[in-house]
Amino acid sequence: MSPRIRTLLTMLLVVPCLGPTRGIAGTTATPSAAEIAGRVDANTPHFDLETLYSAQQYVEGRALALERVQDAPTDVDALLHLLRFSFEIAEPVTTDNSELDKTLWYAQMVEWSEEAVRLAPHNPRAAFARAVSKARLGTTQGILSSLVMLADIESDWIRAANNPTPYATLKSEEIQPCDTYMVLGAMYRMVPEWWIIEAMTGTRGDLDKSLFWLRRADVCSPNRIETIKELAAAELCYGLTHDRPDLVELGKARLGSLSTLQPTKATQVTDKRHGQMLLEAPSLACAYSRDGQADLDRSLVHWPSPNQP
Repeated sequence: MSPRIRTLLTMLLVVPCLGPTRGIAGTTATPSAAEIAGRVDANTPHFDLETLYSAQQYVEGRALALERVQDAPTDVDALLHLLRFSFEIAEPVTTDNSELDKTLWYAQMVEWSEEAVRLAPHNPRAAFARAVSKARLGTTQGILSSLVMLADIESDWIRAANNPTPYATLKSEEIQPCDTYMVLGAMYRMVPEWWIIEAMTGTRGDLDKSLFWLRRADVCSPNRIETIKELAAAELCYGLTHDRPDLVELGKARLGSLSTLQPTKATQVTDKRHGQMLLEAPSLACAYSRDGQADLDRSLVHWPSPNQP
């Protein structure tokens, strides 16, 4: 498989970390306005499910959420919990695991998310969940399915971003709309800006859009390690492909600032390490993905500009 096509598959793994906040010693970041405004509390519907989620009790939480959906099929909040618990259960499972068929699992998630969007067409979290479900299903069905879904995924994330209702889990595993802004920016960076990609998928990469959304994400939730890393990667990519050394230097400075920030969850430890890697090898920035880093082909160090054939 072409390394550049493989990068498109990697893009579909860029769903912002919905994973658990694991205990890491250190000072936590000051909550952002989005976190303060959207933080769940005892008055939030299904607060017990929120508590189970932040306690990483995914199997128990999914079973309870499924019961509630079966009892009240139009309960969108219960559906969203069911989707998120399902995501967390399947995420660490390898594709060759015979105990869980990831294709069927994600197909069921798509079905549930379609129902959530039908019931609540203006709920940004429902649109976000549908995009996540389709992205994960695409990665299990191969490249053609992934490419076909790309425009739908983009559309749902834009739909969610344009309805910025604050929401934050108990431990900030998910912060909305900040996570949606971030994933859009990362998507527009990793998908090449080639016309042939748009002909195949209905959309293409756009580094101007990448910078726009990632800057919004940084304002939405400042001093967040994953956002700083993604914004720096976009600045490096743009600077290198558009002859903007000022942006390259800005991206490097931003990555350097990560050394002053204390991780509060496991993925941020990885993000700091990857930030150092990008600082040392900026030419990796365009194709970089946290989830796909282990599989990246190092031949991508010379990413072509959108004006090249």
